[in-house]
Parts: sequence; C-alpha cells; structure tokens
Amino acid sequence: GGGGGGGSMARGSSGSSGAPTSGKPVLLLSESIPPRKTGAEKEQLHRERRAEARAAKDSIINRMKNNDITQREPPWTDVTTVMMRNLPNKYTQQMLLEELLDSGFRLQNDFDFFYLPMDHSNAANLGYCFINFVETAMANAFAAAFQGKKMRRFNSNKTVVVMPASIQGYERNYAYYSSTRVVQAEDPQYRPLFMRTASSAGGGQASGCGGAGGGGGGGGSMARGSSGSSGAPTSGKPVLLLSESIPPRKTGAEKEQLHRERRAEARAAKDSIINRMKNNDITQREPPWTDVTTVMMRNLPNKYTQQMLLEELLDSGFRLQNDFDFFYLPMDHSNAANLGYCFINFVETAMANAFAAAFQGKKMRRFNSNKTVVVMPASIQGYERNYAYYSSTRVVQAEDPQYRPLFMRTASSAGGGQASGCGGAGGGGGGGG
Repeated sequence: GGGGGGGSMARGSSGSSGAPTSGKPVLLLSESIPPRKTGAEKEQLHRERRAEARAAKDSIINRMKNNDITQREPPWTDVTTVMMRNLPNKYTQQMLLEELLDSGFRLQNDFDFFYLPMDHSNAANLGYCFINFVETAMANAFAAAFQGKKMRRFNSNKTVVVMPASIQGYERNYAYYSSTRVVQAEDPQYRPLFMRTASSAGGGQASGCGGAGGGGGGGGSMARGSSGSSGAPTSGKPVLLLSESIPPRKTGAEKEQLHRERRAEARAAKDSIINRMKNNDITQREPPWTDVTTVMMRNLPNKYTQQMLLEELLDSGFRLQNDFDFFYLPMDHSNAANLGYCFINFVETAMANAFAAAFQGKKMRRFNSNKTVVVMPASIQGYERNYAYYSSTRVVQAEDPQYRPLFMRTASSAGGGQASGCGGAGGGGGGGG
C-alpha cells in the first residue's frame, strides 16, 4: 500500500541491518481486520438492534398517544377520533359502513378515517373500531346517535360505548397505521381506510393504506397446565401450546378451494347489496318522470371519450357540478372505446327531464354516426347509491382518470363543491382530466 511499494511488511521490518526504519509499527493485513463474530455474538447484536428499533418506535407511538383524553365525556371540544366499543363480532367493515351511512354519517364527507380490527383466524371483528371525523361537532353528533344504543344486526344485546381514542386526528392515525403490518393485509376489508376530502387533502383521494391489530391478543403462550415448581396446573381450563393453537397449514388445493368459497361468498354478498340498491321497475318508465334523477344514455358512438361527451353536454347547457353531480362512461380498456352508454345523476328530477327532452331520439354531433340516443332511468338511483356501488368496484382504481366514474358535489349539497375520491375528470364544465 501507500509508499510501501507492493509487498507487505512485517511489524518493525527494515533493511539488511535489521534495524526498524521507523518507530511506528506497520500492521499486517490480517491484523488490521477485526476478528469475525461468532454466531452467538451476531445474534446478540441483532437482539440489541431490534430492541433499539422497538424502543424508538414505542417512543414515537407514546408521543402520538394521549391517554388522558380517553376519560372525557361528550360533548367534547377537541376530539375528532373516537373509539366505538361493544360491537357485535360478526360485523364486517362493509356492514358497519352501511349502518353509519344509514344513520347519516358519510364516508369522506363526515369522516375520513375508519378501521375495524379483525381476527384473521375466524373473520370476526375484535369488538371495536376507530373513526376520525372531519370536525369535533360531527364526533359529538356521532356519540349522541350511537352512545348506549344497540346495533341493528344480529340481535345482539351489546350496547355501544363511544369514547375518545388515544390517537387523535387524521395525520397521527395515518402516521401510526402506515407503519404497521395491517396495511398489507391481503383482504382490503382488514385494512384501515383513509379518505381525504378535496378541501382538506387537495383532491378527495383515498390513501394507499389499507390498522393495527389492537386489542387483546396477548403476547407469549403458555404450555398446557403450566404452573409453578409443583407442576400442578393453576386452573382447570387447559392453556394451549402455541403449536396447538395454530391450525395445520393447508395444501395448495385446499387453499384454492378456500379462496373459491370466499370469492363466491363475497360475490353473493355483493350481489345482494347491489340487488337492494337496484330498482329494475323504474327503468321501464317514460319521461316526464317524477322521481328519477339518474339516467342511462344509450346508443353512443363508441369513439366518444369522457372529455368529448362532457364537452357536448356543456354545449347543450348541462353543467357539471351545477346540473349533474355524477357521470360515468364505461370504457373497453383493450381498445380505448366506450361501451355505448353512460350514466348521469342530475341534482333534481326537472333537470333529468330537461336532459331527456334535449337528447331523446337525437344523433350525437361527432363521428357522423346514425345511432339515435335513448335516455332511460338507471336501475341505481341517486348520488349516494351510485357512490356506494362504484366506490367498491375496480373501475375507481383505473390508471387513466378518464376511465373512472366522476363524482362531484355542488356547494349546496355537499358543503363546498369538492370532488369525491372516485373521480376521474377535472371540475367545471369542461371535464377532461
């Protein structure tokens, strides 16, 4: 190395006289490398590093938490995140969200974070959930609506308790749960749900997180009948060994069968919900209507894009957000062509009748097509039902925003004209994206 010329010198080496050339010792290469650690030393180092990481994480979590706030009774002045306890364990995320919606509490408009911890082994919830409301007044209204009440499903005698959560606010809950394993749960209903409105997060987008397993899990496991030195069990109730408490691993064929059954159950549950949303009788009615706001526009030229169609609606005097608050043009992703129809929800029935009068039996302006438009009532009526339906479908995750449904609330009906999280196009009349 250095000025030594290529060969390596032993400690105190010199010329032929044998006297050292310098009083400073020169290390052999083997002496300059610390000895390798043994397996036990490596494991000890890993344990110390894991302990340091846990301590750092616990310190961050403790700074996030405010355990004093959980003792406060409503009405509150500074609480937005609540813990809802004593839930029947059969409730799923979807069931609970539906019951909140039926009680007037809307995802994104009224609350922007929801998490129902689940036991993955039996698909049962742990008896509580966390909800962050967009303002304290809404948290107080929620407590007034549910405190001491029984949930509607499963004929349970449990009465709900609503209390402040120890982690308050959207940002702190997001910071906490985004670092936990539950955001990677295979089933989306097992993940926490984060949703921001346009006014507070610049566009109504849903976060990518998908909650921590709270509650009651216990850490270590005891052997059956464990006790003190006498060896006698401390209780007549057997305590399972860890190996006994874990079911045997399923084979590939068993896993595939289980997945098929779960998909079939999920499809059946979804079909049941969709059927409750739909009203196929209404689709046969002719205009003018008295109770229709959502229409299906059929026989569209297949080359129309979302932007083209929105522009044509605007040119005909129908304004996005002012006159209609939901628009969806289904597309064939393989050839970028629309499927020949779209859905539009108008803010009032009179506007739906005006739209039918303007387009029924007419030809669209572009592409010189001979198709004549048919305007009919859609089977799913109203903004809320369309939002509930489409927000659970894959189309809201389409990479191209023009392939997604567009939800837009006017200031009078949704408190500020914000676009909702499923949306695909820009506001105003021009649409686009």
